[in-house]
Amino acid sequence: MPRIRTVKPDFWEDESIGLISRDARLLFIATWNLADDEGLLRWNGQYLSSAVFMYDEDLDPAAVERLMSELETANLVFSYLSGSANKTEKKLGYIVNFRKHQ
Repeated sequence: MPRIRTVKPDFWEDESIGLISRDARLLFIATWNLADDEGLLRWNGQYLSSAVFMYDEDLDPAAVERLMSELETANLVFSYLSGSANKTEKKLGYIVNFRKHQ
């Protein structure tokens, strides 16, 4: 369930944020709404494309996966595979420093 989160004013001045693309910045902000209280969220291009960029035809799942890669390369999101009781794997993203800021 999406949550209300805030963007702190110093976000816009952060040089590491300034090095990623504008669309990656928007995706990063959107991850805060989609994450649970621990900073975890589904890390799937299809899901994020439909949840965040539902009105943007130019941002298909492949394009969103490139934005996701930018966030990972910038060490803003750490992705990993999580197993479950029924032996299926699910890719999750952990927003680095989420709890510190939220």
